[in-house]
This record gives sequence, structure tokens and C-alpha cells, in this order.
Amino acid sequence: MTTALLVWVLAAAGGTAAPPDDPAIEVLRQEEARLRRELRRFETEEAGILGTLERLSLERLLLEQELRRLTAERRLTTAAIAAAGAHADELAARIEARKASLAIALREAYKLGRLREVRLLLTIRDPAELGHAARYLAEWSRADAARVQEFRSDAAALEAERTELAARHQDLARLGREATQREVTLDRNRDEQQVALRRLEGEREAGRESLKEIEEASGRLQALLASLPPGERVTVDGGLIDLRTLRGHLPWPVPGPVVVPFGDQRHPRFRTVTPHPGIDLEAPEGSEIRPVFGGRVVYADWFRGYGNTVIVDHGDGLLSIYAHLRELSQPVGAKVDPATVLGLSGSTGSLLGPRLYLEIREQGRPIDPLQWLHPRSPEP
Repeated sequence: MTTALLVWVLAAAGGTAAPPDDPAIEVLRQEEARLRRELRRFETEEAGILGTLERLSLERLLLEQELRRLTAERRLTTAAIAAAGAHADELAARIEARKASLAIALREAYKLGRLREVRLLLTIRDPAELGHAARYLAEWSRADAARVQEFRSDAAALEAERTELAARHQDLARLGREATQREVTLDRNRDEQQVALRRLEGEREAGRESLKEIEEASGRLQALLASLPPGERVTVDGGLIDLRTLRGHLPWPVPGPVVVPFGDQRHPRFRTVTPHPGIDLEAPEGSEIRPVFGGRVVYADWFRGYGNTVIVDHGDGLLSIYAHLRELSQPVGAKVDPATVLGLSGSTGSLLGPRLYLEIREQGRPIDPLQWLHPRSPEP
């Protein structure tokens, strides 16, 4: 499925219903909008084999995000159906009670006949009681009218509730169809990814092409880092700490071990060399990612070649970079520390499945993160 067609299908289907008034769903919709904006960039840019894989990864992320939103909407709609059904039952019971009350009043009126007021007045012998009788008759009439009005109001409310209930059921059915559509498209996306990966693994030319794209992505990252304003030293407990004094003692951003070490990587079949100025850490999908030290988030968005990426400025020219995230949790400008969750791990921009890519840079120069982290990685 082409990018343009996928974006059109998702946007068209997603716009058929008013979003529920729920803050959590609004957050999901905002993330969908961000991913769609990023996906549209692929329409105007040439993409090689890695670009194709990245586009497919982004499409998959968007589809999964939409499935999460649809699941949340279905849950809310189901709850609304239950509440509307309970209210309809309450109205129906109240209407039955009103019917019984009206039946009694009608029976009494029938017994007195059409001239019940005249008959009542004729029974009065004392003229002094005439005023009391007139007021009683007026109150009697008002009570009858109020019972009839309440009955009509409840009946109208019940009809409106049943109309709303029918609309909610239609919404639930539509959300189910949309979820099924996303799942079908997601399966197709996985198939396309497998085809692209097999081509990358089996063709020498594709391997050379991917190397060029990796180098271009690394160059873009270098340019981005150079454009960031210099950070300040981090304040901890009221004092300034130089991160360099903690070299070799920083916490790991995720518990998993190193799966790809720092330094250039040589392809075992094509003998091509790929720059790798960081380390890959094992990180099952959805693992919480935390910074290695306190600082300020200076970048949190999709970055071509790296997927969802967060950059934390620790001050004095020291930066840490976290890539391939599934979700981002901190906005640009947020102050973070090693207890802060930057996001959840994923496989965006990765050729090898879920993992965390970590870089540490000093004055723009990449340094092996193992020189900075605590010497023993915790067990995953």
C-alpha cells in the first residue's frame, strides 16, 4: 500500500465520527496526527531500501496507534451503551408508574362523569364552603394536568434515549469495522516489511544502498546536534554536578544487555562497513527507557533513520541519544533525571526488531557508552 493511499484511508476512516470527550483519547489522537504528519514527508522524498523499511515501520506504528485509540473508543462506547440502557430502563419503569397513577385518576373521573366539577359544587349546602371547593377543584385539575405532562415528558425522554442508544450501537459496530480494517492493513504491512528485509539481506546492491542511507542519516543527526543550543550544567540537590566525575558509574537506560557494540560494523556477507557510533541494547517492546543522567530534553520526535528519538542535553557539551522508541513520553524542554521515563522501547527505524539505540556524545564526538555506564549491566 502506498504512503499516500494509506494516509488517505486512515484519515478518511478516522474522521467519520466525533471523538469522545475523553482526555486520554485526545492524547492518542494527537499522537496519530504527529505520525501522519511525519508519514506525509515520505511522499515528497526519495527513499531507498532503508527509507522504505522506515516508512513501513512508521505506517505500522500509526496503525497500532489507531488500534489503541479505537479500542479505547469502543470501551467508552460500550460503557455509554450500558449507562444509556440503564437510564432507559429507569425511564420505562417510571412511565409504568405514571400509567398506574393516571389510570386511577381516570377511573375516578369516569365515576364522576363529564360534569364532575358541577356535581361536586351542587353537593355543597353552605355558601361559605364554595370558595374552598373551587380551590380544591382547581388544584385537582392542576394535579391531573401535571401527571399527564410528566407522563409525556418521560415518554419523550425514553424515545430520545432509545434513539441515542441505537446511535451508540451503530458507533460500536462502525468502530469494530474500522478496527478490523486496521488489522488487515497491519498484516499487509508486516508482509511488505518481510519482503523488504529479504531484499536487504539477499542483494549486494541493496546492501550498498542501505550503507549510503545509513551514512546520510548519521550526517543528518550530526547536523541536528550541531544546531542545538549549548546546555547548562545540571543542578542536583541545589549544587552543580559535572557529569564527567560520574564517568563509569551511570545507570543503564534499560536493563537489557548489549547486542550490538560501539564502532563500525562489517556485514558478514557483503563485507560492507556500517558506522555505528553507539550501542544497541536488548529492549523488549514496551520497555521503559530512562536517561543515564539528569538534563533537559532538547529533541523528542521522529528522526529519519532512527525512528522516534529523544536527545537529552546534560550540559557542558554532553548529550545522550535514545532511538527506536515506540512512544515518546517527554516534550522538548522537559527536565529529566534517571527516574524519568523518556518513552517506551520499540523498533521504529530499526532493522533488527525491538531494541534501544544509545549514543553519548561529548562536544559532538561519539564516545563508547560503556565507558560511561556502570561496568556491569543488570540482568534483563
